Amino acid sequence: MDIFFKESTDTQGEISLNFNEEIIGFLRPSVLGSPELDLRDLSIDSKSILDQSALVEFKVQNLKGEWKAESISGNSVFECSLKLENYGENTLKLTRLDTFAFNLLHRNWKVTYFSSDWGDEYSAKNMSLDNGATFGVHSGRSSHGENPVIYLVREDDGFCIIIAPVWSGNWHIEISKAGFIRAGISPYHLEVPIKPSEKLEAPSVIFSVGASVLNAREALQISIRDNWIPRSAAIDKAPIEWNHWWPYEDVELNEEIFLANAKIAAEIGANTVVLDAGWFGKSDLSSNWREHRGDWDLVNRARFSSGLEDLGIKVNKLGVQPGIWLEVEAVGAKSDLRVTSPQVLALNVGGNNSNQSYINRSEGLDKDDPSFLGYVCLGSAEGWQHALDSITRVVIEIGAKWLKLDFNVDPGKGCTRIDHGHSSGDGLFRHYQGLYKLLDTIKEKFPDLLIEACSSGGLRIDLGLAKHVHCFFLSDPDYTEHHLQVLWGASHILPPIAILHWPWSYWRGDYPPSRIAWDEVSIAEFDLIIRAAMLHRFGFSYPLPIFPKRLTERLAYHINVFRESIAPILSHAVLSPLSGPPERGGGGQRISIWVLSSHSNEAQETHLVLGFVLQEKAERLPFEMRFLDSGCHYLITNLENGECQEVLGSEIDSNLIWDISKAASSWIIEMKVRRLIISS
Repeated sequence: MDIFFKESTDTQGEISLNFNEEIIGFLRPSVLGSPELDLRDLSIDSKSILDQSALVEFKVQNLKGEWKAESISGNSVFECSLKLENYGENTLKLTRLDTFAFNLLHRNWKVTYFSSDWGDEYSAKNMSLDNGATFGVHSGRSSHGENPVIYLVREDDGFCIIIAPVWSGNWHIEISKAGFIRAGISPYHLEVPIKPSEKLEAPSVIFSVGASVLNAREALQISIRDNWIPRSAAIDKAPIEWNHWWPYEDVELNEEIFLANAKIAAEIGANTVVLDAGWFGKSDLSSNWREHRGDWDLVNRARFSSGLEDLGIKVNKLGVQPGIWLEVEAVGAKSDLRVTSPQVLALNVGGNNSNQSYINRSEGLDKDDPSFLGYVCLGSAEGWQHALDSITRVVIEIGAKWLKLDFNVDPGKGCTRIDHGHSSGDGLFRHYQGLYKLLDTIKEKFPDLLIEACSSGGLRIDLGLAKHVHCFFLSDPDYTEHHLQVLWGASHILPPIAILHWPWSYWRGDYPPSRIAWDEVSIAEFDLIIRAAMLHRFGFSYPLPIFPKRLTERLAYHINVFRESIAPILSHAVLSPLSGPPERGGGGQRISIWVLSSHSNEAQETHLVLGFVLQEKAERLPFEMRFLDSGCHYLITNLENGECQEVLGSEIDSNLIWDISKAASSWIIEMKVRRLIISS
């Protein structure tokens, strides 16, 4: 038996668990971070080892708990969870709620993690574990600082462990010099009271193991795709969106411009047109969206004179469905809500914040009031109801089928008010519990409403939120090499059906990396830009009435390819890189190659190989076609020119792909199983 994890030799409070014949680990229930609780008081009531899970029940003073490591699907992806109950007569305070604790057997491990900031998401960093390591965030958003996923690779054989905290706020992963790993919600400013008879569930941690990084990430994608993210038949069809934001922002937007774009979007094949920021607040053309967030009951009639209901009707008549942007958690410094409903506001009482580990990216704070955090506390009953009422009203009014939920705030340690139904030490914890409950309530009310998570682009991407939304927006910037780098990182935990990012947008603002002269863009360049964003859910942000006609016509072609060849397999596909990651600034591998694979019983086995040449004369390196069955015949089609041939799987290699692509700067090559060769 190959043992990847070490059994504990310290018997004080550590219990050996055998998940299956490949994984041996141990439990350390790290709720024991406060003076009231001591690890040495741990006693075991029962322990049972199931086929694909481990269960431990324990008592610590007047706290009883249930820790479980349970397979999500198959035998290589597990969720570690912890449920607690206070059966005593006094309130207990918990300052640690880790749900993952293991020792590594060997010392020859290396770890990859991802630093993250606006426009710099998923920057891969590699390090050894000789001196231990600590990962996590204190910004209050799971992906502002670092992304909540790491993977460890054993150097002698490539065996991989991916660890992903299931939480949207502050999280941590700590690895000691001796190889002890603990992970879960961050203990930063955490103090969770648990009252007599109260039950509490800690944020879980998911881990995936595999013989290689690719094996572990593919297993995790499949588990999240099939057993985690919310699904519905309508949303699985991957509707195509147009969004107004980058070419118009909230400055040049009005009803006439929105409808003119909607008309063309419908003509070229989009399903949904999403009204982004700029529709709400005071009826004033000079109003700024940041300042009036929270006033979702007000429509800016200077821009949209007919109101949302009439706009939705007009959009539907054009042959597309309306969608809408909302930052329901946020409160602008000049909003009416801040004055009329101060009871819903999250506050940092006293205004002190000593932590300087991150640059606060919150939009629209009040420099004269350091206690104002800029968001509604969803840990309070009134704040939660305000959010539910706001979403319900807006979705019904415009008839939305797509809801883009943004969050441009760094909550830090969270709300410290004590009149919200939470304590000063668990405001952020209760806020995210409230957010998850809110999202589930909205899905019940509007089962065919696609919910997209956005957070200053991609600063809140995690498996906690993934259980409650349909997809994530990866980043505000979307120029091609940045997009591919971000996609490479995000696809370690997310399947393609849970990912949305636009091809390189038409930016109104002056963001240097996104500068491009659209009138001078060739069709080949445009093909690369668009195809790079067709590996997952698809949307775009162009000013269609003034966009070059030749590019609009070409966009219609790509939309049709997406609808006919990509959308039908997305709901049961996995996404894998066949090359190393490209990097912003001209680094990394300059020919990026990916495969989108579907093995569902609902559809014929299909593989789409997409390639992107990011630099002229870049070296065409070999890559492995490991996803093919050597004993099958495949019908291989270049979707650009329709040329096809039937080839035995054992004869398909990277040289054949280079030949079929005909030295193009981008391509989509489809491979479908035709017949199986059965040897006698």
